[in-house]
Amino acid sequence: MGGAAFPIGAGERGRRFRVALSFPGEHRAYVAQIADCLAQQLGRRQVFYDRWYEVELAKPNLDLHLQAIYHDQADLVVVFLCKEYNQKQWCGLEWRALRDLIKRREDALLLPIRLDDADIPGLLSIDGYVDAQGRPAEEIAALILQRLGMARPFDPPRRAWRKWLAAALLLAGLGLASWLFYVQPRQEEIARHLDLARRYMDTGQYREAQDEYAQAEHLAAPFDGGAARLGREKAAIGARWPLADAGEREALARRLDALLEQRGEDADVLLLDGDRHYWSGLDDGKSRALPRYRQALERRQQLAEAAYRLGVLFDEAGDGRAPDYFEAAYRQSPQTPHYAVDYAATLLKQGRYRAAIDALAPVADYPLARLEQAKGHWALGEFAQAEVLQAEAVNDLANPASAANPRLRYSWKLDLPDAGRVLQLSTDGGKRCYAGLALAASRFFQGREQAAQQAAGQAGCPADSAAVRDALALDLRCYASAGLANGPERLRKFLPLLGAPSATER
Repeated sequence: MGGAAFPIGAGERGRRFRVALSFPGEHRAYVAQIADCLAQQLGRRQVFYDRWYEVELAKPNLDLHLQAIYHDQADLVVVFLCKEYNQKQWCGLEWRALRDLIKRREDALLLPIRLDDADIPGLLSIDGYVDAQGRPAEEIAALILQRLGMARPFDPPRRAWRKWLAAALLLAGLGLASWLFYVQPRQEEIARHLDLARRYMDTGQYREAQDEYAQAEHLAAPFDGGAARLGREKAAIGARWPLADAGEREALARRLDALLEQRGEDADVLLLDGDRHYWSGLDDGKSRALPRYRQALERRQQLAEAAYRLGVLFDEAGDGRAPDYFEAAYRQSPQTPHYAVDYAATLLKQGRYRAAIDALAPVADYPLARLEQAKGHWALGEFAQAEVLQAEAVNDLANPASAANPRLRYSWKLDLPDAGRVLQLSTDGGKRCYAGLALAASRFFQGREQAAQQAAGQAGCPADSAAVRDALALDLRCYASAGLANGPERLRKFLPLLGAPSATER
């Protein structure tokens, strides 16, 4: 096939999916096996297989949404061509998007796979394809991964006589063969999943850790699997605790008590017990959480989540030790969004604006990181750079495809003018309001008042957004005013664009 050279490198196109699968429903069972094989290597979030996105696809104008996925949001589109593909209306819509890729000479993004010899309109005899007839799903998945530059050519299963030979060798006591060809590779795969799960646990990404532990537990079934079972239980409790209602928290507390009895010195268990106290809502909850977080960090110094939790507690108490713990968490995992944002916030307050901008650079797909970087540019008088970052944040918040990004569900923590008060911004409308008004400010301070008014109008601030406006006004006074000539006067002229009078203006 023509077009750009392949294999396609990971992330080099910056699209949502590594692979998208287009197929008719008559061959779902076969394609589902291929999707599972791909997910084991890439993760489900990197593979578009329609059954895994039922909620996202339950919407009007689905045809436009699907065409956008196949045309714009996948590094590689694998299309399973056959007689049924020709006959299906939805497949026809998807095929139109794929033919446009061919027209644009982006045909390297397309991998045709034939399931039979039916004529396909738009596919010529000179076009290359993979013939899947009579080939197992694992082999086709391996070819797809090879196209992405992630796999060696498929190694077909051993013939039956080799299996009998292996059995004979085992019966003859040649345990070494079993170790080399079965046990060792399986244990290496188990170790890989356990290592990934450990990294996720260290940064509080409990859902991801739960998935990795489940994979390890499945692979370890013929052996012991105790470590994977324990890890999955810890991750399950951690993932549910902040979201659970009172009834579910009682059940989670009983499970946690059982872990404390069995593994009372385990760093993860101590951290989870600290979270139990932190989220309890009791007057002494946070004071009881503090020693648990400290014990967890003493047991495992790589436990970035424990350092971060200590930073949060000290920050809420106005304790000067908070920046040290935020930095410790960030040094362990600079790409974790809330670690980077809170560490950068301390740098901004210290006047280390360039360091704050650089600290947020590793964080992707998180609008608040771009807005915090913009504050640093404000303070340095770099309003054009701030505008670019704020526009990126506004676009990310408005993009329907971003709804699947779990990072967008994080609450934003914004300082308010009253000392010690913090706004926990969790609604999409509030986040869009803050980002849109910040963009308006950058345009205003560059002398583009009409563009500023347009951005403020498009921010769509809810009626109850006074606290959002107060938070932005405080940020403008702390950072934008420092980067402006005659800052207080220009700031006074901009504040009316924030809308209804707020506490900072009265």
